[in-house]
Amino acid sequence: MARRSKDLASVSFHFLQRETEDRNGSIIPYTTDEFDFLCSGIENQPWPDFDDEAQKERLRIGTLVPLRNFERVNSRIASGTFQTSYSGHAYHNTEKGKISAQSLNQREFLYVLYLSDDGKIFVGAQYLGNYGGYETLKWGLTRHLHSRAGLRSYSFRRDIHEAHTIRPKEIRINIMASGRLDQDNVLTKKRVVVLQRSGGKDEAFEEAAREVFLPFVSSDDPGKIAALGQMLSANHLMSADDEDVQNCVLIADVDGREKRFHVIGDSQFATKLHLSVPYNIDGHPEYSVTAQAMVSMLHSQIIDAVA
Repeated sequence: MARRSKDLASVSFHFLQRETEDRNGSIIPYTTDEFDFLCSGIENQPWPDFDDEAQKERLRIGTLVPLRNFERVNSRIASGTFQTSYSGHAYHNTEKGKISAQSLNQREFLYVLYLSDDGKIFVGAQYLGNYGGYETLKWGLTRHLHSRAGLRSYSFRRDIHEAHTIRPKEIRINIMASGRLDQDNVLTKKRVVVLQRSGGKDEAFEEAAREVFLPFVSSDDPGKIAALGQMLSANHLMSADDEDVQNCVLIADVDGREKRFHVIGDSQFATKLHLSVPYNIDGHPEYSVTAQAMVSMLHSQIIDAVA
């Protein structure tokens, strides 16, 4: 059997933006003072007490995110590390023996922050193989903002920039509890609604899917689930309350290959860019080199793309 290769480091990029709650959704830039406030909160966050059961439960559900190794590079750039918690499955470790399902396993990852000239807060979140988690990091960071009012989060995705090459062929929608397919069919548990392209060519379906569903893909706006539910109802596809729509996947042909676009889901579906960096003895990317690489990639590949 071939030896398993080392998990590769990658990074996903996102930005935080403050928008008004009105219909126009005007942008209110974050100021340098607000960025300073955010950085101060991160730097001074107490380290968790891993012997405290209440804190361990918060770690388990993701409402407490350990942050450390904070470094303020300059007035607009900062970096640090965050930890994500894994539990729920027992396994055997050759050094420690059986690790119980109740234990918390903490994995550490890098992040970088950048306050752009137009008041967006860009976030780079490092992954190692499939491990990592921007959603966890986002919660840990944004709790230190002076206010979360109007906060919206967006993810960088390379594939969405070429939407005209996408030929949708199927839409799968997971709905729960009170969703209705019609007045006489009440769903009492999780079901999947499948909308499909009829035959090899269905231009009406493809155009509708591109116009209606693709705009939801690149946004992490928490309001998009409600918006998607309203859209489904408005188009007579189904009647759905905000909490009914659990997930939505658009399956499409792109340049002859099938791809899946996760309309709802955490930001693991943002584009992950490979980091060509050295690793330390613990199998993690070297901190300083990786942080510099993430900042360089942010400036060279990301900022202009979302400006």
